[in-house]
Amino acid sequence: MRRKLDTITEIVIHCSASANGQRVAIETIDSWHRSRGFRRSVAAIDADPRHLTSIGYHRIIQPNGLDEVGRNADEVGAHAPRPADLDGLGPEAADYPGNSRSLGVCLIGTDRYTMTQWFALRDIVGQWMGDYPIKRVWSHNQLTATKTCPGFLARDWAAGGMQPIMACLL
Repeated sequence: MRRKLDTITEIVIHCSASANGQRVAIETIDSWHRSRGFRRSVAAIDADPRHLTSIGYHRIIQPNGLDEVGRNADEVGAHAPRPADLDGLGPEAADYPGNSRSLGVCLIGTDRYTMTQWFALRDIVGQWMGDYPIKRVWSHNQLTATKTCPGFLARDWAAGGMQPIMACLL
């Protein structure tokens, strides 16, 4: 499903919930998402030379800082649907409009990231904030009561000038 780029107002930061500092192939994440029932459009799969059928994130950041494109920005993601149950999430979660208005970026790891990952995250989020009318940066854990991903609060990270969080540095 394609969308107008000026409707993108949110960014959601995720983690892969995999070993800190260890590379995870984007094809592996695509397989994880396929097993969860995510699916891209036929046109998006055909346009992707890697033929990723199910990747839900727009970007993946490897431990070495490599920034890999999953879905294109004009493709609705499959990474953080609007919470159906807001219990335990706090009142701000009610403001999240859903995947149709967000971009998702995934840090490879669970709760500690390399300096190059932090710099790549800053660059990607900064680029998106310049390219789209972004109103808020979220952590996945702000939208799902059962998740701790990505191990920090994105709003605090963004408000702090998008600097690495030392407690989460690998």
